[in-house]
Amino acid sequence: MTKMRRSYTKIKKRRKRVKKAEVKANLSIPSTKKYFKDKDDIRMSISALVDLQNSYGWKIIQAYLNESRKQMLHDLLILDNPDIVEKNRQFVRLQDRIAFIDYVLTLPQFTIEGYQEETGTKLDPYK
Repeated sequence: MTKMRRSYTKIKKRRKRVKKAEVKANLSIPSTKKYFKDKDDIRMSISALVDLQNSYGWKIIQAYLNESRKQMLHDLLILDNPDIVEKNRQFVRLQDRIAFIDYVLTLPQFTIEGYQEETGTKLDPYK
């Protein structure tokens, strides 16, 4: 009797996990193709990116990332480890993190510039 109860409980817990995973899957972010699929969506997306750059939330994120970047640069300068392999690993890890922060900080502007020209807005950044 207890084996049946245990297996039933396991099945019930597994079903709960699957339901939670389905709910999380439904909350996922759509791909960028959705936001840049036609002229109207491109205009709205560029407008949203410009608004993002002017919002306080983005400015707070920028300030936080800039402070993190400064701290990482400081850590890079004072990196000291007697093991050369570990020191090299830490060095590369810090460099990658700094490069990623630089990428995130320039992403909205890079995307906006990719769709704009001097005379107006172009709709294909690769032309």
